[in-house]
Amino acid sequence: MMETGYYKFTNLEHLYYGPDSLQKIPKILKDWGCQKSAIISTKSLIEKTDLVKKLEKITEATHTQTLGSIAQHSPIKQIKELVEQIEVLGLDSIIAIGGGSPIDGTKFVNHLYHEKTGKYLKYIAVPTTLSAAEYTTGAGYTNEEGVKEQKKDPAMCPGAIILDPNVTTSTPERLWVSTGMRAIDHAIESLYRPGVPVFNKRLCYAALEDLFRYLPLSKANPGNLEYRNALQVASAMSIFPLQMEGGNMTPWPLSHVLGHQLGATYEIPHGITTCITLSRVVRMKANSPHVSPEEKEWVAGALPYIRRGMGVHDVFADEIVVERQVEEVADRIQKLVDGLGLHSNLKDWKVGREEVGKIVERVTKEEKGRTERGEIERVLEECYDA
Repeated sequence: MMETGYYKFTNLEHLYYGPDSLQKIPKILKDWGCQKSAIISTKSLIEKTDLVKKLEKITEATHTQTLGSIAQHSPIKQIKELVEQIEVLGLDSIIAIGGGSPIDGTKFVNHLYHEKTGKYLKYIAVPTTLSAAEYTTGAGYTNEEGVKEQKKDPAMCPGAIILDPNVTTSTPERLWVSTGMRAIDHAIESLYRPGVPVFNKRLCYAALEDLFRYLPLSKANPGNLEYRNALQVASAMSIFPLQMEGGNMTPWPLSHVLGHQLGATYEIPHGITTCITLSRVVRMKANSPHVSPEEKEWVAGALPYIRRGMGVHDVFADEIVVERQVEEVADRIQKLVDGLGLHSNLKDWKVGREEVGKIVERVTKEEKGRTERGEIERVLEECYDA
């Protein structure tokens, strides 16, 4: 298959990975000429761990204040309050430590700060999960009506990312492995997201092999920093920094859009929405007449990597027709979900069947009609009965 496309990097300047890479933050701030920094995190990290205190000490030369927390799905009220605090304090830099919500929310803080002041803050992200929000040029937040919205702005994103496995050891096991499933969602759906270049797709294959290999190992050996480090790097590869031609990112495909619309509205964590939706979406694509042969081939191409990650070496993928390979990818995603103890469905989260029409309308709007309405409805029905 002849490949044509386009790749542009983001404003990311530094990505440190490995044990004790947290210690690189003062050098980054000094190189940037920053003098007044602050920390944004989550309530649980501030109150139940010593991570924020450690970060305050590491950055004591510039640290002004720990501003507070951003809750799950980044409520707009909290984001606007943080922007006001930053203006009052006269900050020039911000450090977000935590999972996808504080990291995504801090992006939107930076965007709103720029709208008000004409300046962007220097931004360092320190992820404690595998959700990979730090690599994207968009930010999700929840509006006043409780609906998840997206904002695209490459300049609001982190200029530095710190992947230190030591900061992940206090992350609850279920959150750690479920956000690993979210990274798998990124890797799978990047294979058929329009505009994703071939370089990123090849990285997604490598990410899938390591995510399928190391998530079970990390769950069984939570203190092993090597496994955690490998998963952090795999998370980065699942959605490696990218700007699309013209600066406009294409909408995420169906599993992500379902996650956006189910997560904030029904308070389902995004890692868990992946566990509910992804295998059903992939199975639908295997059998859909509306999915192109190229999309199916890219997903089928992931199967040898997934098999290797799961320790399966006895059957070659090219012996099976493409649709069956895609179905096997769906099977192996579900097998991993179940093996990690993450099996869930919409009934478990008290999402009534009468909500299906509303969900489909919101999904169709966000996805811009890429998936047939009937296929969305069938996927949702499977998400109830799983």
